[in-house]
Amino acid sequence: KQQIEVLGGAYYDAILPLLYPADRNGQIDLLSTELRQNLGKRPRGIALYQDSWDSSLVNSIQSSGIEYIVLDGSIIKPEDKKFLPLVMTEMGKSIEIFPYHDEFNPEPDISPRDFALDIIKAIEKIEKKDKYVQLQPDRVVTICLDHKTMARLIESKWFESFAKYLKANPD
Repeated sequence: KQQIEVLGGAYYDAILPLLYPADRNGQIDLLSTELRQNLGKRPRGIALYQDSWDSSLVNSIQSSGIEYIVLDGSIIKPEDKKFLPLVMTEMGKSIEIFPYHDEFNPEPDISPRDFALDIIKAIEKIEKKDKYVQLQPDRVVTICLDHKTMARLIESKWFESFAKYLKANPD
């Protein structure tokens, strides 16, 4: 889709599962409001401090108008790693979880072609094991870059090279 998403979270990097639901919502709403005022758009997703996930968060997060959560893929059971969003339901409300995959973080010295092929190989490996996954048309591979890696990728013009590769290889 060629877009960048700014993620919200808890205003003071609070560990949300340890807070009362009203305080959780307050933390999420405070940061969401701050981002909207400064960037002109309210975040649709959030990242949790130290990936402090608990299913009791579903109601608070969804009630705050958040559509999805980004969590470290290492806390997802291996059999649930299918490069598709996970849906967590609690008390009649649901939220999508997009696990991020550190193993796919690009470095400036990896070619865009090799980067894409590594992801394709991982997806094909999952598809061979799970017939349901084969029926799903779109995959989501979420990566989470630290500031240093992002700066190196920008300086090396890696993103421009990757965009050119994708344009030349749309499949």
